[in-house]
Amino acid sequence: GAPAPAGAGGRDVVISWEEGLPVALDGRAMDGPQLVEELGAILEPLAIGRGIHLGETVLGIKGRIGFVAGAPLVLIAAHKELEKLVMTRWQLFWKDHLAAFWGDRLHEGQAFDPVMEDIAAMIESSQRRVAGDTRVHLAQERFTVTGVRSPNGLMDPELARYGEENSLWDGAEAAAFAKIAAIPSLLAARHGGGRR
Repeated sequence: GAPAPAGAGGRDVVISWEEGLPVALDGRAMDGPQLVEELGAILEPLAIGRGIHLGETVLGIKGRIGFVAGAPLVLIAAHKELEKLVMTRWQLFWKDHLAAFWGDRLHEGQAFDPVMEDIAAMIESSQRRVAGDTRVHLAQERFTVTGVRSPNGLMDPELARYGEENSLWDGAEAAAFAKIAAIPSLLAARHGGGRR
């Protein structure tokens, strides 16, 4: 049927996480399958998560499929925002790259390749500190992750504010860091590498 309107203001849901797994919806503890089912029931009348995917099989055959995956899409987005709060830039970089490779190998039927277990161990390790709450605003045919909070957050406004100020170093130290960080580029340029 046609999606029901969310109302002018929409609504918010709060998803709680422990070790990278969703464990509660709006303060009600539940296991993963139940959470996906209940979140999906909230999202379905709002038409959140409907889409078309264009993909390619391991044999090179391309195809398009329609899907409804509101709960997975909302959970992935909320989880990603929480990861950005509690993980370092390089943890995120390698986890995302390895997860994409792992997903491709799984899609290609290579679940028993030994590298799959190795990558899964790294991904599992990366989730140890992914705990807290994510707030998601829901409206007709769209959602936005509007807030994250974690006891493991790496953001400390008392030490530094992104793009504004910090209490960890002064201007002279920043200039020295910039000079040191540029050494590899300087050496490459001296030996014919880099831009001309």
